[in-house]
Amino acid sequence: HNPAESHVNGIYVPFPERNRPIIPFSDTRTKVTLPLDVLLPSSHSSLEAILSHASGKTVCLGPGVISLEKPVVLQNLSDIVLQGSTDEHNPTIIHYSGNGFQLRGCSNVVLAHLSLEGPHAYTVEATGIAVRSSSHVFVYHCDVSFFARALVEFAESIGIVTESRFSESAMIDCHNPY
Repeated sequence: HNPAESHVNGIYVPFPERNRPIIPFSDTRTKVTLPLDVLLPSSHSSLEAILSHASGKTVCLGPGVISLEKPVVLQNLSDIVLQGSTDEHNPTIIHYSGNGFQLRGCSNVVLAHLSLEGPHAYTVEATGIAVRSSSHVFVYHCDVSFFARALVEFAESIGIVTESRFSESAMIDCHNPY
C-alpha cells in the first residue's frame, strides 16, 4: 500500500503530491504517552481533561480497545496531535455507544492512527468525527466505521481527511448503486 494513497470503499485513490497537505507531526514536540488502561472504560472525561492541557504536545494513545459511552468533546483547543498506535497489527480502537469526537472552536488539531467504531451502521444516528467552527483539523490515517449519520463531518470548518478508511455507514450505503 502506497502511503500517498487513500483507501475509500475498497478502492485506492491517489492523493496528488502537489496538493498533499503538510501534517504537523514533529519530532521536536513534547510527547505524552497514555496506555489505554489509564482511561476509564465508559468514561470520556479523563481523555478530555488530558487533551485540554496538551497544547503544543502529541498525546500518544497505546494500542488496545476502549469503550466510551459519551462523545469526546474538544472545545477551543489548539496545536494538539492525538495519535493512536502506528502498529497496524495492534491498533488503538475506540468504540463509542453514540457520537465520537466532537471538535468545536479548535485549530491545528490532528487525529491520527485511530480506529473509531460507532454503535451501529443503521440503527443509532451517530457521527464519528464532527468538526464545527474549527480550522486546520487533520484526520490522518484513521479507520472510521459503524456511525449511521456521518463518519466525518465538517461544518463551518477548514480541514482535511487523508489516508483514512471509512466503512459501514447508512449515509454511504444508501448511495451505493449495487
